[in-house]
Amino acid sequence: MEESIQEVRFFLDTEFLAEGHLLIPISIGIVSEDGREYYAECNEGVGMARKAEWIREHVTPHLMAPSAAKLNSQIAHEIKEYIGTTRAEFWAYFAAYDWVVFCQLMGGLLALPPNICSWIFDLAWLDPSLKRIRALNIHNPKRHHALYDARELREQYRLLSQ
Repeated sequence: MEESIQEVRFFLDTEFLAEGHLLIPISIGIVSEDGREYYAECNEGVGMARKAEWIREHVTPHLMAPSAAKLNSQIAHEIKEYIGTTRAEFWAYFAAYDWVVFCQLMGGLLALPPNICSWIFDLAWLDPSLKRIRALNIHNPKRHHALYDARELREQYRLLSQ
């Protein structure tokens, strides 16, 4: 008899500063299908967040005190604890940069724990025309806050996959 392997979907959003060829993580929000949530702000990114006007305008108003920011290594450890050993499938919206930031926080793609799928699924794949996504009316009180955006992604996924 084949043993069934449990898999959990996680919905991911990040805020980051793009500095030339570098992506500097500012914050990360992850919400699981079962409602558990993880949010953290990155020490280096929070310190540099005021560098870019768009980030100052849209992201920094949502950040906690700089003293609440964590080292990337601490965030990676907490994410591993949060996900556990369950097979993890990640979803995001226009996911390429979010996945690079996530992998960077975790120490690189090759450093991901074996239970984390090594690629990301993109919500846009469920609606290539983007018409249904744009028509969704989900209230998000804090746009460009990684946790609130991850919550919104979970709701969009639920509505689009019905």
